[in-house]
Amino acid sequence: MAERRRFRKKQIHVYLHDHEHESIVEHCKEHNITVANFFRNIMYKGIENTPTPNFNSDDAKTLLKELNAIGNNVNQIAYRYHSKQLGDNEVMIELQDSFTLLLTIYDSWIMGKED
Repeated sequence: MAERRRFRKKQIHVYLHDHEHESIVEHCKEHNITVANFFRNIMYKGIENTPTPNFNSDDAKTLLKELNAIGNNVNQIAYRYHSKQLGDNEVMIELQDSFTLLLTIYDSWIMGKED
């Protein structure tokens, strides 16, 4: 059943030593990616350009919860703005600047660009 939904139908098999396999699997667990995606990233982007997220799965769950809360807040602000409960354009510009800063911080944290 899963075979019908797959877009990729070709496979490549590679024989590895135990220590090579363990190293690859550990690397993928640390960076929260699948082995297949790890090799695709290397193949298309090169090892130096492969993004390595700076979080584990527990961090990802916490981050997702926080992003959902922020999204709810943004939706409430947009609703109030469009219904004229928030009428000042300066307030909206300030909110937009703050949201842009938040997205920049998020991107830096995900990609590990900053500590």
